[in-house]
Amino acid sequence: IQTSSRNMFIDNQGGATNTMNFRADGSTTHMTITGAGLVGINTTTPANTLTVQGTLNVSQPGRTGDLFVASSGNVGIGNTTPATNDKLVVMSTGETDIKVESTGSADSQVAIKFKRSTTDETRDWWVGTGTQANDNFDIYDNTASALRFTINPSGNVGIGTTTPNGKLNVIGGVNITGGMNITGLGTSTDSTNYPIIIQKTSGELITDTAL
Repeated sequence: IQTSSRNMFIDNQGGATNTMNFRADGSTTHMTITGAGLVGINTTTPANTLTVQGTLNVSQPGRTGDLFVASSGNVGIGNTTPATNDKLVVMSTGETDIKVESTGSADSQVAIKFKRSTTDETRDWWVGTGTQANDNFDIYDNTASALRFTINPSGNVGIGTTTPNGKLNVIGGVNITGGMNITGLGTSTDSTNYPIIIQKTSGELITDTAL
């Protein structure tokens, strides 16, 4: 099929059997539909139901860049100019949230994984919840299979422990450089509410009143 006045062609010239090509200038194929129903835009050999070579811009009427995929593979949501090192850019004129949710079992892990692989170092970090099959927010070192930091639903923070039983529970040594200000100290008659309890290797407990 040819419309010579506008240089529009629909044919299978140079294509495989049962392939339909759409050409706007008489030579360059801009869209191809194969006999298997695969559609290619800017390619004559689509490997998927829809294969697009070049940029992709999917938008609602009156908008631009609701979903944009650059030729580099970088993705913009609400953005049509993701920079060279920005694999994903999410932009909005108002509040902007990214939601990651699992509707699976109670122990389902929901995390963002950061992995650095170089010739001299490989590290794999997970940030999310469910890494220890609980509802805590975790920073997990998957390379060492070790939990480094956790916050439980009560707001307790744990370093070196998965079950913090105080506002800050640290298992291991602590190095503090500079001053430390602590308010709300207990009294000598307050035996159950000391804000600071230190346990020596001998097992002896030292409270804030003895410091």
